[in-house]
Amino acid sequence: MNTGRYDEDGRVTLVVEVRNITGLNTDELVVTENGEAVEEIEVESIAESTVKVGVVLLIDVSGSMENGDAIGQAKAAAAEFVRNKRDQDWIALVTFGDQVTVLSAFRNQPAELLRLINTLEANGDTALYDGLIRSVGMYGGEAAELQPHIIILTDGKDAVSYTHL
Repeated sequence: MNTGRYDEDGRVTLVVEVRNITGLNTDELVVTENGEAVEEIEVESIAESTVKVGVVLLIDVSGSMENGDAIGQAKAAAAEFVRNKRDQDWIALVTFGDQVTVLSAFRNQPAELLRLINTLEANGDTALYDGLIRSVGMYGGEAAELQPHIIILTDGKDAVSYTHL
């Protein structure tokens, strides 16, 4: 890991979420760097973490999302995620079909995000790569202080992006 972009003390914060594992003893966790165990490590539950997290919910609204009610399932999953966010979580909402649309910049008030999620409708082709590039670009300016995450809810592959990955 290149620690050059971190504070002078070289301290790095890593947030890891483990689900569906019971009885995990944090004393059994081992973090390594270049094959060597990291000795000075603090472990806290994600609920106790004060790290400000920025999540882009990147949602496919292409026409294929009408099949099997994939759009309904994506909306339900996105809404559930928003309802369960922590106070320090900031969420942006981006959709892609033929075009990429930023419906909301980062915010931590769920009501408006839930309203926007409820309005989503499926139509058009799939510009997945363009949506991903736009989502990555949202972590500049004030959002640069957020730990970046992107959650993609889609049923398929890219079809019409200008960007090629």
